[in-house]
Amino acid sequence: MPGYNCMQIVAEDLDIVDKTPIKKKIWWPKREEWVNKTQGFAEVQRKGVGDDHGAQYDVIVIGAGHNGLIAATYLAKAGLKTILFERRLEAGGGLCTEEVTLPGFQHNLHSYFHDAVKIMPPMKDLELERYGMRYVCPPVQVGVPLATAKAITLHGDLESTCKSIARFSEHDAKAYRDMHNAYREFIEVVVVPALFSPAAKPSDPFRALEGTPEGMDYLHLSRKSPREVVEDVFDSDIVRAAILFQLTVPRGVVADYKGLGMLVPLMISQVEQSHVAIGGSHSLAHSLWRSYLAAKGSIRGVHEVEKIIIENGAAVGVKIRSVRADDGGSREHGRRQHDRPASDLPPPRRSRTRGRETSSQVDNVRLDEFSFFGVHLALSEAPKFTSAGFDPDMNRALKIGIGIDSVQNILDVYEKVRNHKLPDPAGCTAPCRRSTTRLRRRPECTPPSCGQHVPFRVAGESDDVWDRIGEEYADRCVEAFARYAPNLKKSILKRYVFTPLDIPRKLINMREGGVFMARTSQDQIESFAPCRK
Repeated sequence: MPGYNCMQIVAEDLDIVDKTPIKKKIWWPKREEWVNKTQGFAEVQRKGVGDDHGAQYDVIVIGAGHNGLIAATYLAKAGLKTILFERRLEAGGGLCTEEVTLPGFQHNLHSYFHDAVKIMPPMKDLELERYGMRYVCPPVQVGVPLATAKAITLHGDLESTCKSIARFSEHDAKAYRDMHNAYREFIEVVVVPALFSPAAKPSDPFRALEGTPEGMDYLHLSRKSPREVVEDVFDSDIVRAAILFQLTVPRGVVADYKGLGMLVPLMISQVEQSHVAIGGSHSLAHSLWRSYLAAKGSIRGVHEVEKIIIENGAAVGVKIRSVRADDGGSREHGRRQHDRPASDLPPPRRSRTRGRETSSQVDNVRLDEFSFFGVHLALSEAPKFTSAGFDPDMNRALKIGIGIDSVQNILDVYEKVRNHKLPDPAGCTAPCRRSTTRLRRRPECTPPSCGQHVPFRVAGESDDVWDRIGEEYADRCVEAFARYAPNLKKSILKRYVFTPLDIPRKLINMREGGVFMARTSQDQIESFAPCRK
């Protein structure tokens, strides 16, 4: 039964995450330097409506998701006059936490957990802890219960992980520890800074890495798929599957993606452990919002950008549509040249129209191969796994992969998805979190959810298929989960089904229900990002 996954949290195991100081220096552009590069100011043309008629802005940011908020806050802190437009009434995008089952049960509908919290520069640069952000880091990161009632668990602590792996293979426990020790410092010093820097030319990393044995090994892994790496290093198929499971959840990387084998040591190095936001993922949106407003940024909600206005090959403004019920009209927010001689302004980088070029790049983006089907549960009792008799840490694991006893189980899920067929619900690849009480009493916990990577469109079915089969498929998901946690079904107080069709209905940029918004493949990351200009 291929690739099922759930996620849970046990409050007594959790501590507030230690905010490790970030040593990397962030470049803060001076306002004059940025204005020179952007060739002018943004003027808001409200046509007499509102109190910002005629106002000028240096930057217009479209969308108040976490990326938009972070970018806008950096720009505002650099001294640029910034305005942000958001079509929804609330900020945060996928950082949505809602009471969709019962009062007090606050479910994260999209962003379940956050990786790289300790190394993410905005945590320190934007003072998010000052503005209320708190995380917990579950000590048991992954649990994989098996049909044999055994289980393997992967921990934040290296030795605990190796102890669990050793119950299946002493060789693999040593190989896991060796890979961790060999790559940990290299990834911290070389790889992590690159994650938060502008993408280099494709040849630059090779020059930087080929001078050391660790670098050459890393380059060698980058020629392989994750599946090839784990099959070269580990003997046990169960161990291989548990490691590959962490690449699909939450990175969106399928085991057979060529050229992404270097993600295996990145995961094993444990520099990107999964954290959960206290109070739900939407609390991060609140902290980002507060940081942005403190930097004197402006924001306009319920305004949808219909069009980016292009003149002479440059973006000069946006056309927006108010989505308020009492105002459906369009307005324009544009940018005009600053009052300086034309000779002082840099020429356009390219002679052809940048708008047409960007549009072509967007059209060529390859979307996610899979969407996501989720079932959010309000429970009277936490799930109790049969395999906890073999490994008690199963009942403490954050992410739980059910039905992934082998690598082939995982591959079977995505083979069905690629053929637009429904995978068996015992192959879910989404997290389920456990809470024995409601959030208002224990904010460290989040209610459980379970789900499955599925195709957005099903072969032979109409486009509304998920509206018709959602409840039935949810029954199958719960049934599959209950085979490993027998107390689950009797503990369900209420459930909420969130189908692939609901994803773009809520978040329009997640086209065809793709939660990563684009395929995480080698030809679309780093220097080869589809929209690089």
